[in-house]
Order: sequence, then structure tokens, then C-alpha cells
Amino acid sequence: MVDNQYQCNHITYGVVINGLCKANDSIAALTLLRLMEKRQISINVNMYNMIIDSLCKEEQVPKAFSLFREMIDSRRLVPGIVTYSTLIHGLCRIDQVNTALGLLKEMMDNRIFPNVIIFSILVDALCKDNKTGEAFKLLELMQQSGVEPNVITYNSLMHGLCLSDQLNKAITLFKDMITQGVMPNAHTYTTLVDAICKKGMVEQSQELLERMIARGAKPDIVTYSVLIDRYCLLGKMDEARRVFYSMVAKGHEPDIFSYSILINGYCKGKRVDDAVRIFEIMSSNVLTPNTVTYNTLISGLCKSPDIFTFGALIDGFCDNGSFSEAMKLFHMMERNGLKANVVIYDIVIGSKELFYSLSLKDLQPGTRTYTTMINGFCKKGILDDAQNLFNRMEQKGILPDDHTFNIMVQSYLVKSDIHKALQFLNTMEERAILHHAETISIIVDMLAADYPNHESRDRLRNFFLKK
Repeated sequence: MVDNQYQCNHITYGVVINGLCKANDSIAALTLLRLMEKRQISINVNMYNMIIDSLCKEEQVPKAFSLFREMIDSRRLVPGIVTYSTLIHGLCRIDQVNTALGLLKEMMDNRIFPNVIIFSILVDALCKDNKTGEAFKLLELMQQSGVEPNVITYNSLMHGLCLSDQLNKAITLFKDMITQGVMPNAHTYTTLVDAICKKGMVEQSQELLERMIARGAKPDIVTYSVLIDRYCLLGKMDEARRVFYSMVAKGHEPDIFSYSILINGYCKGKRVDDAVRIFEIMSSNVLTPNTVTYNTLISGLCKSPDIFTFGALIDGFCDNGSFSEAMKLFHMMERNGLKANVVIYDIVIGSKELFYSLSLKDLQPGTRTYTTMINGFCKKGILDDAQNLFNRMEQKGILPDDHTFNIMVQSYLVKSDIHKALQFLNTMEERAILHHAETISIIVDMLAADYPNHESRDRLRNFFLKK
């Protein structure tokens, strides 16, 4: 714009700075501010506020603090409540609570009166820093300044009391809050339910939840999950399930966290079948299991391995697009001495597209995974797909092992395709790959039988005698 001889004023610069800050490019915004200084264009508090806020959000709080000091000392600008609240919040996020408290004193000395947001930010930071006593002193100062605490302030204080094992004081504060006309929200109840549960008083937590609902407050999924988790830890799975379905009935859609809590509870109670049922419900709702869910199920299966349970879980992971996890389960099943049945192979083969998409997700299947897929195709009699996958495997530089080759040879022999079988047998000989006993047994049986194609049988005999 300048090059085209358009004159930019402070409003134009302000709009551009605002856009850069919203795009999380505080450095560019700061560069533009310096250009304004150089060109002696008027700079106001709002411009500083935007850049300070952007720097804090980008976790560059020291730079924001330096800019704040420059604003006061060099520009002689007077910061307002927005400036202070932004910087205090940024400082608290990086655990510089004392510096933030210093800013609070500075603003009050300058007769800039903090609002409920600033006080609540500081109360929360002190409570998280396990300085509940100082947080209550700040509450007194807040009330003396004519600022009434809100539900966020009370929630922070209750959380701090619960963290420091002062449950009775937290309950008293809860009652005071209601007396003062401040209505608790879902976070308030979750904090208390969690603290009461941790004391082993699950029934009392349940009663608090029911009182909450009776008062018209709506517990969220976190509140329910806390209670479900505690019942699970106590081994009261029927109660946990009742709360879970009560949550669903109230219109809350369970998330991966709440499902995982139930699955974990069932697995610890050695009720793996129930865990699998919950897993299947979760999968039908198109929720992808996370690492915690996966590890929980693995742990449960180790204690009571069962082919049908493995099959259900493998199917669930495939349905969710988690093919690599499904294959880990498949291999674990083999390590447990369980032989895959045709149903499981159907599941694995049905996930061919998922298998091919692994490389797009930076997940490279190895020899074992390829061999499992090839074996599945062979067992279903789909030798063309098995051959194509074998070719793909070699093209990607993944070396087939003795299991891969023997599976291919055995499958072609069973299909009476001696020509293809011999091709693989010759390659095995070139690469010094051992023949499995089952492969030799099939060849011997074919030579002993009255094989209709004498030429093919002779070629097979010659190869075998050469050995």
C-alpha cells in the first residue's frame, strides 16, 4: 500500500496488527509496531494489548512482559484492566504466580481496580500451587474491594481444599456458596463427587449427584465418569453399569474415556466377556479405542485367553480402522497357542483396504503381518490375492521368510498348481530357505497318489529326488 503511495494511518495499522495476532503471528505484529514507531505513527494501548495477548497465547510471556514494561516506561501509555488481566493470566500459566501478584498490587496502587476475572485467575493459580491459605486471603481482599466471587472463584477454592485433603472445609464452602446466591455448576459437583469418592464414600457421592439433579443442575459426563470409576475400583461393577446407563438415559453420549473405565473395571474383575461387550458397543458408536483401552483389553486377555473374545476384539479394531492394533491382537492370540479360525481370517481379509492404507499413515507392516494376510487369502482359496500381496511385499523390500514361502507352496500344491509350486520351491532353494515338514508331507502324498498329470508329477519327483 505504501509503495502505491497510499497513506496508511494508525487505524489501518491497527487492523493489520489485529489480523496478524489472530493468525498467531505475534512476531510479524511486533515488527509492524516497530515500523509504526520508525514512521512516527501514533500507537495506542489497544495495539499493545493485542500483541501482549498474542505473545501470551504463543507462550512467549517474557516477551509480553518486556513489551508491557516498554509500554509504560518508554511510551508513557497507561495500561488498563485488559492489559493487566492478559498478562496476569499469562504469568499464572507459566507458574509465575508471585510476579502476577506483584502486578495485582501495582494495578491497585495505580487505582486500576481488578475485576472478578483477575481475582479468580489468581485464586485458581494459588490453589493449584497448593497455597490455599493465600488464596483465601486473596478472597478476603477481593470482597473488601467490593468484588463478589463467582462460581469459578468458588470452584477453584473447593478444588484447592480437596487437593489439600480438607474435604470438610470444601463442603462448608459449598454450602456458603449457595447461601451467597451463587449456584453450583457441573464442575462444582464433579470436584466434590471426586473428593468424596476418594474418601471411599461412594454412596454419599451418589446422594450428592441425585441432589444435584433434583435442584435442576445437570451433571456432565465427567461427573458421571468419576462415580463410575470409583465403583469400578471398588469392584462394584453392577453399580458402575447402572450409573453408566443412567448417564446415557440422561442424554449424555459416552466418550472413549467413560467406555475405557468400564472396560478396565470388567477386566480387573476377570469379566472379560462383559468387557468385550462394552468394547463392541463402543465400536458400533464409531469410537476409536485409545492406547489405554487397547492395553486394558490386552491385559484382560492375557488372564483369560479365548478364541471368540480375540475374534470379537480383532473385528472391533478392524471396524474402527485400527488395523495395526488388530494385527497385534492376532499375533498375541498365536503366542497364546490359539489357532485362528475361518471367522477370524474372514475379518482380517475383509480389512484388505485398511492393510493397504497403513503405508499412507506412516505405518509399515512387516514380514509377519504380510504373512498373516497371505495365509488368510490362502485359507480362503484366493491365491491370486495371495500372490499379488507376495509380489507387493518383495517390491517394498520386505523379505518373505520360511513361513511365507511354505504357505504359498502348500496352497499351490493343494490347488494342484504344480507349476506355481515349483517356482516357489526353486526360489526357496536359491535362497536356502527350509521346507517345513508339512510341505514335505504334502509332496510325498502327491507322489504316492495316482496323480492324473504325469508330467507335473514327474517334475515334482525330479525336484524332490534332487534334494
